[in-house]
This record gives sequence, C-alpha cells and structure tokens, in this order.
Amino acid sequence: MDLTMEKLTEGIASAFKAEIVPTMMEALDEKIKEATKPGPRKSLIDEHGEEIVDKALKGAKYFKSIYDHKFSGKALTDDVITATIDDAHVAYGVPTEIMADVGKVEAQESIARLECRTVPQGAIAVNRLLKTAGLTMTHPTEAATGGSTIPTYARRTWTKVKGVMNVPVSNDLFSGGVTPVDMYNEIIRELGIGSGEDLDTYCFNDNTSPYAGILNAAGYSIHLGEAASGITIANVADDALYNKLVDMTTAVSGTSLRGAKFVFHQTILGRIRKIKTTTSLPYPVFEPRMAIDPEWVVGRIFGYPVIASEYLPTYATCSAADIAIGFFGNMQKYLIGQNSDMVIDMSREGTIGTGADVMSAWDLDLTFIRGIVFRSGNLGVPNAFVKLETATS
Repeated sequence: MDLTMEKLTEGIASAFKAEIVPTMMEALDEKIKEATKPGPRKSLIDEHGEEIVDKALKGAKYFKSIYDHKFSGKALTDDVITATIDDAHVAYGVPTEIMADVGKVEAQESIARLECRTVPQGAIAVNRLLKTAGLTMTHPTEAATGGSTIPTYARRTWTKVKGVMNVPVSNDLFSGGVTPVDMYNEIIRELGIGSGEDLDTYCFNDNTSPYAGILNAAGYSIHLGEAASGITIANVADDALYNKLVDMTTAVSGTSLRGAKFVFHQTILGRIRKIKTTTSLPYPVFEPRMAIDPEWVVGRIFGYPVIASEYLPTYATCSAADIAIGFFGNMQKYLIGQNSDMVIDMSREGTIGTGADVMSAWDLDLTFIRGIVFRSGNLGVPNAFVKLETATS
C-alpha cells in the first residue's frame, strides 16, 4: 500500500471534502432554515431587530455559498461573483449591504477613515493632479500670467497597496449552536477591525516607496535639536520641546490651520503632558478636550485638537536620531484612494502562530477568511502637515 505523503495528503483532502465540509454546510443550512421559521425568527428579531436579522441571514447564505464552492465544489448562488485580484486566486465579491456593515465597524476603528478624504480611484491606480509646484494650468481664454496667482499642479502616480484582513473563524460558527446572526456579526466585526487598523497604519506611518504615509512623506520637519546634537524625546529639555510644539503650529500653511490637529502616540503625549517651566510649574500645553470635539480627540494643545494613535512611534522607539515622532496638520488635505471594493477568500490550509507555536487551521478547527482591498494615498496640498523629528545624526 502506497502511503507516501502526497497520497496521504490527497486522502485527507478527499475525506475532508467528501465528509466534513458537507456535514458542516448541512448544519449551517439547517440553522439558516430554522432562523426563517416563525418562532425562531421572532426570537431573533426580538433580540436583534428585523433589519439586522434579514441582513445577517443574507450574509450567512453568502458565506455558506463561498464555503460550499471553495471546499465542496457546489455552484455559487447568483449574488456571489468570483474575481481575480493579485494573488487572491479565487476571490469572491462582497455584496454592497455586507460591505456597508464592514464599513461601519471600520469607521469605529480607523481615525484615518474619519479624518481623511476618500476619493474613488477605480480598479487601477490613476494619476491625479495635486496642488504643488510643478505644472502650470491655464484656461485658453486667459493669459498664463496675470493679476492673480495661477495655481500650479504636478501629476503624481498613486501607488496602490494591498490591505489584507485575516479572520480566523472557529468552525463552530458554521456548524455549532450559534445563530446565523452571531456568525455574521463575528465575521463582519473582525473584517471591519482589521480593515480599520490596516488603513491607519497605511495612512499615518507607511513608508512604501515611492509613496509614504503622512509621517514619512517629504515636507517640513521640526527637529528636536540641532544637527548631531543627540537630542531625543527622552532627553530634550522641557523649554525646547515647548518651543518645538509652537514652531509646528507656525509651519503649516494658513488655510490648512483650519481643522489642523496634533497626532502622537499616547506615550509621547504622556511626555508632553509632563512639560514644566524652569520653576517646576506646568506649562499650559495640554488642555482638556472641548464638548464639540469628537470622541477620538483626547485633548488640545494650544487650542488645537489632539489625537492619540497607536500606529505612530512610541516613546521607547524614539530614542535614536532621525525618527519622526508625530505630526501636526489638516488630515482633510490627505487623500485616500479607494482602488477596489473588498473581496473575500477562504482557506482551511493556512497556519497561525510563530516559531515553535505554529499550528495549522486543520489542527485548530479553523477556517481562515481573508478580506482583500487595494488602497492608495497622497498628500493633496503642500505644507498642510509638519512632523516632529528627533535631531539629525
């Protein structure tokens, strides 16, 4: 009997497709049917509301259809389409209703989604004219020079970046005692959280050449010390740090000051809160948030709102030279290009963990659901941001 690893793997895969997946999907199918009966449906509606129940049932059918097609070879339902995006192989388009729920969770998790501007980009990254020095635009009926300043623009290529949201789902969600509403809410919640976290990392602190997030973009910088002075966030004098914060507010162009905000990691804000005068009296730097401030604003510096983001450098990582610590500017002047809608991929063959703790999805009885979306970004207006950096080396 040939028991080579290849044959053994084929045998396990065949058994999985022939026995386990159909059983799990039958169980999920029964749960969906049960949830449409008058009694169970009324109980779900009493708990969650009719709109949520109807949407969740539709979502459960969507995920079941993908699961069937991926692992059992059954045909997709009409409202599920396949797509090929980058290395996603067989991916599945997310219906608008489901994407709207993912977007609601994403907005709760992503400051960039709430603060920056999102512009449609289409399926492929496009060139967009952004206000900066470079290309002069004139109207055919007007002279190239005249009584008013002609805005100048430059054509920048948007570099799209793939955002991946990995959701490890216990197969109990497909075959256990949970309701379709529980299953739907769990998957949507994790996709939304992952997408929001990915977006903030990308917009604030990405350094993918030739594009960079706000903290790594070319532009003004206010150093904590002079060149080769060795000044870092840990040893900068309070008076000097105070003055640098003042300098940041004067480096941003006038129109961008309307709506400008400070953005730092919470550990850096802890350092700023401790600024004292030479007589050990606190500087009036960090002020309480105002009633009009949104909930993600934690306070104010010199009257400007302050946002704490965990995706910016921490106090512990700012002990060397040439490190951007945080920024001040108007995030409405930063543009997020939405290159594609999210697609979904599923796998039972991935792994989770690191080092000696790596385990397969099979061992843990998990299904990995991967959400994929392509985004791009650019600074839309020059001098709309300034970043605080440690002294140059």
